[in-house]
Amino acid sequence: LTSLPNLTRETGGLYGMWVIGGMPKVGKSTLAWQVTLDVARKMPVLYYDFENGFAVLMDRTSSIFQGDTDAVRRAVENIFYFENIRSLDSDLAAIPAPALVVIDSIQKLPANIQYHRVGLDRWLHRLEALKKRGYTVLIVSEIGRAMYGGDAYIGAYKETGEIEYTADTGLQLIDTGNPERAELHIVANRHHRYRGMLTQLIRRREWLWRELGGPE
Repeated sequence: LTSLPNLTRETGGLYGMWVIGGMPKVGKSTLAWQVTLDVARKMPVLYYDFENGFAVLMDRTSSIFQGDTDAVRRAVENIFYFENIRSLDSDLAAIPAPALVVIDSIQKLPANIQYHRVGLDRWLHRLEALKKRGYTVLIVSEIGRAMYGGDAYIGAYKETGEIEYTADTGLQLIDTGNPERAELHIVANRHHRYRGMLTQLIRRREWLWRELGGPE
């Protein structure tokens, strides 16, 4: 991830299953879209969006590239955008691995209301299986309301305990009280040692996060 060098160094880069968690409005979707733009330079991205909408993401991308239409077109030409995940199997058949699959957010995936947590866990198992087929998976997740304002940890992800078992890398954004800044914590790091607060992020051009520092 060229725009997030400290995160790349401490995790070994994007592979397996990554989860980005945090309170509402803290910047999870901003970070997921930034990762998407980074990855799309080198391989296809299937982006399943249930939070923002295509027009919003394109407006944000235009802001990132300061209205340069050609730059926006080049940035997104390898991104395949979907608002419905029921076509996942046919989408994967059309876009074989290696590719990145992004889900924003896991709590919005279709599941029986009465058995919502069970349904989400089944989705997680299905998405985890994509790793064996050569895909990388990035999931955006809310954290439980009881965890608002608390410390970052792997059990804070909302409605499913399976994330702590399936995530290769778990990230959480912590609200600093300043909408232009957030703390980035690594709460799961299966293949590397570092866990804890990695850096503060500061907004650049409104819809990009820039790292301010890293671990000692």
